[in-house]
This record gives sequence, C-alpha cells and structure tokens, in this order.
Amino acid sequence: MSLENHPVLANALVKLGLMKDKEDGADNRPATGPEVLEGSSTTEVVKFHLQLDKALARHRQDLGDRTYLISLSKLKENLGERWNELEKNARLVLKAEINNAMAHDDISVEFDDLSYLVVFPDLGPREAQLKCTAISEAILERIIGREQISEMMDIRKVTPLEDGSTEFESLPDFREIVESTVNEIGQMRKNQDVDVSHQANGSSGYLHGVQFIFRPLLTMKSKIVSTFLCVPIRPGARGTLSGYDVLQDPQSPAQIFDLDRETVKLGVRAINDITRTKKRSLLALPVHFETLANHQRQIEYISLIEDQLSGFQKRLVFEIVALPDGIPQARLTELVTALHPHSRAVMARFSLDHSSFPGFRTGGLHAVGVDLYNSSVTEASVMTQMEAFVSNAHKNNLKTYVLGIHSISLYTATVTEGFDYLAGHALTAASSEAGDISAFSMGMPFKKLGEPADQQ
Repeated sequence: MSLENHPVLANALVKLGLMKDKEDGADNRPATGPEVLEGSSTTEVVKFHLQLDKALARHRQDLGDRTYLISLSKLKENLGERWNELEKNARLVLKAEINNAMAHDDISVEFDDLSYLVVFPDLGPREAQLKCTAISEAILERIIGREQISEMMDIRKVTPLEDGSTEFESLPDFREIVESTVNEIGQMRKNQDVDVSHQANGSSGYLHGVQFIFRPLLTMKSKIVSTFLCVPIRPGARGTLSGYDVLQDPQSPAQIFDLDRETVKLGVRAINDITRTKKRSLLALPVHFETLANHQRQIEYISLIEDQLSGFQKRLVFEIVALPDGIPQARLTELVTALHPHSRAVMARFSLDHSSFPGFRTGGLHAVGVDLYNSSVTEASVMTQMEAFVSNAHKNNLKTYVLGIHSISLYTATVTEGFDYLAGHALTAASSEAGDISAFSMGMPFKKLGEPADQQ
C-alpha cells in the first residue's frame, strides 16, 4: 500500500511499528515481526491496513488531522494505588467503548495495553476531536463515575514535525474544543438562518454527536439492580449534557420528537441484545410530554413502538419526562393509557418541589421521581424537599425514584428518606449496553471511595 500522498500518517505508522519504512525495502507493507505493536496481533494490524487502504482511497488529503491516540496512561498516573483495583475493568472498558464508538468506516487498532490508535476518515478535524472527547467521557464515566477529561484522559493527535518525524500532540482542554464548536455552529445558524427541525430524522444536525448510555436503577427493597435507563448524552461546554439538554433547543417539540424516536431505535437494539444474551433485566425508555401531548406525534410514536417493540411489553418501562405541574388527572390518564399496553409499568418525572399526586395511581402511574443530575439547587435544599416528595407520593400509593445521585451525601439522604429506586454514578457506573440483573451491596458506594463498607 502506498502512502506517498499521506506523509504525516505514513511517518506515524512507521514510528509506531505498524508499517515498515521504504528505506528497508519493504514498500510500506504491514509490519508482521517484532515491529508489530505490543498488544496487537498480526491479524489486527493487517485488518487495520485493509481499512486504512479503503479510507485513503476516498481521501486525497492527509488523514493526520483525523488520527488520534486515546490512552489511559494519565488516568493510571492520577489514580495511584487505586489503579490496581480498577486496572482489569479499565482495560475492558477501554476496548468496549472504542469498539462501540466506531462507525462503519472508522478504524481502530490497539497501541498498547493502555491505548488505542483511532482514525475517523469521514469526520473533519474538529468533529474527530469531539468524538475522541465523547469516547473518553464514556470511558471515565464507566470507570470512575465522572468526566474530568483534561485531568484524567490522554488524547493526542498525530502531528508532523519539521524534521520529518511524527509526534503525538496533546489536544487542548476539551472545554475549549466544545466552546469553539458551539460558537461556530451558533454563528453559522445566524448567518444561514437554518431551520434544523426540517432536517432528516436520525441525521439531524442537532442529533449529531448524541450517544446513549445505560444507567442501572437500584430497587431498594430487594437490593437488586434489574432495570437499565436509556440516557442520551453529549459533551457540553461545562461537562456532559444529558436527557433533552443534548438538543440545540431543548424546548423544541420537533427536536424532542426526533430524540424520542432515536431513543426507541436504540431501545430496539438494546432489547434485542437483552433477549439474545438471555439477560433478565428490564429496559426503561424516556418519552417527553410534548411527544405524547400532540395527537399526531403520539400516534406516530405509538405506531413506532408497536412496529419495533411488539412482544416486549414485559421487558419495557416508560418514563414520562416534563409533565407540567397541575396536570389534570384525566389528561394524565390519557397519556399513561397510551403507553400501558406496550409496557410493564409507566413512571413520571417531576421537579422535587412537586408534592401533590392525587389520583396519579388511579391514572395508571407506577412511580414518580426526580432527576438531580443537572439540578441547580444546592444539596441542602434538595435534602429539605425530599421528605415531602416521598411522603406525599407514598400517601398516594406511588413508588418513588431519584436519578442523578452524584455524591455520597445524596446517596445517604435518599436512602434515609425512603426512595424506592435509586440511580447515579455515586452508586454504579453507567455502561454502553444494558446489563443483567445483579445484587447490590449498600456499602458499594463507600468502597468506591476507598472507605470501609461499614461506614454506610
């Protein structure tokens, strides 16, 4: 394979041992001896070259700005002795998230036991950097439950030097990348007056970069994790955006509807995986009030459920998001009734200061809950409102749940106040696929911090 028109990438591959130099008389053939990267098999390297050959055939420009290294080396250094406990899982997570993020024509190969070389031939440089950031956030979320990219992950771009060699150049702080991109998109929309709501479903500009994770939901009564919530996420200027905040306009009914449909499509793949692997877990899918409140959108949404998820009623739970305060019982019953034939249960999310639930159980709801992930309310204020929320829900025979538990203090408070279901990275790590039913020890969150379990 000739890389004459791609000197930067050629130099990088030679330096990495993935390619033999022409000076060695090998005409840039794949390395198959000692030059093969430690941790990469000959088969992996040959596959890498076949994929790379296809990518180069479609691109005249150099792929250097689309070639990156994603590494756990900085995470290992920052974790110190704790790395020994997390090492095995970290390597598995790295491989799984890299593989999961690869589109059809993307390329990845193991660099060493802590790093992967990735190439995104169909993305621009900025989009490739954002994708690396999203991958790194997903990796950190699963390993340590937070997304401190700059402090914890090593992402580097293949960069040519004046002497003809190639080095790996560290990316700028991911917040700078995101802020710059957001500003450019905002200016483009002002200049072109783009109405993104008319773009094609599934490829809409406002859905580009959106990924999905599965958040385990703990049932307190049984101490079992049996339900996995499907959560859309995307890197934002101040951290990871989740839920409907991933949209350019979280209040747009058209954008909300598009995201709900994409969530169902992801749910189809997830439920098929659950049944194929004989897992016993349940899948929870969020659906926005705006999608169900409009007659035409509700018809289209329910038709999609019937077409794609028929026969999985016992495995599905729906969570209605953004129900307005003071919604009449008759209206609530109408919305819940539309979902009931297709699910095991229906839950609804409210703000924490909502404490009146008359007739909600009669209306068909199983549980009411709150999401603290992006809450601007202080922990102290949250804790003072929890008691009233739980008390009033239980008086109306409703179960309660709380999402976004991000600290040990919140975990302790939600357990104390009697919430029935809990979720958040203070308890368990999210994953790229729904898991199986598993037991949960109440001391696990404390063990994550390196403290003894008996401090719960």
